[in-house]
Amino acid sequence: MEIKITESDVPNRVDLVLFTGGTERGTAQASSTSFKEIQLGQEKFLLILEVHNGGRKANNLQITEISPRSVSGSPEWIELYNPNDFAIDMNGWSFAHTSPNQDTSLLLREGVISGNSLTILTGDPTAQNTGNADHIIDLGSEGFLGVGQLNMLDDGGGTLVLSYTQLSEFQPFEVMRVTWGGDTGYFLTPSQSLIHVGEVFPPTTEDWEVSSNPTPGILP
Repeated sequence: MEIKITESDVPNRVDLVLFTGGTERGTAQASSTSFKEIQLGQEKFLLILEVHNGGRKANNLQITEISPRSVSGSPEWIELYNPNDFAIDMNGWSFAHTSPNQDTSLLLREGVISGNSLTILTGDPTAQNTGNADHIIDLGSEGFLGVGQLNMLDDGGGTLVLSYTQLSEFQPFEVMRVTWGGDTGYFLTPSQSLIHVGEVFPPTTEDWEVSSNPTPGILP
């Protein structure tokens, strides 16, 4: 969306952009544009509204940190970042965890994550350090994240996959994954976390780093 002044009795206000925001058209598979001019006093304003079918490219969530092996008594947690200007409906997003010991999956059906925000998904909201997180989502009650002796994310090694399924499709699209243990070289001790440190999206195995100072709710 863009709002700008096209005509004014004050010369330096002509073509002044008052507001602009939203996803980039280049990330969309299709888009539609509508505009309207409004006269207010001695000035004309142009309102431009673009609706983007951003699909999977424009609306990605990012796993920025994960703690599958928390201190005894503390919950497991996942930190999500929404880099988009617009909010994202969580309906259709899913998590899948695979390990030598167990496989679990969870399809989210409700909730909204605001634009440019951090979300903590946790096994126990009451015991979770949330930092500056904008949203807290309880996945302990969903049986996906554990707390204390309840180990839902495998300590020794596993893979967590974040996926999205569009309403018109049945096959989930993998957005990103994080793997620890095994051949990755990422072996966590209690109280350590795995942080995304790369700038490439989706990240590769090399774009992660073990941290002895977890920062849930705070971007590195």
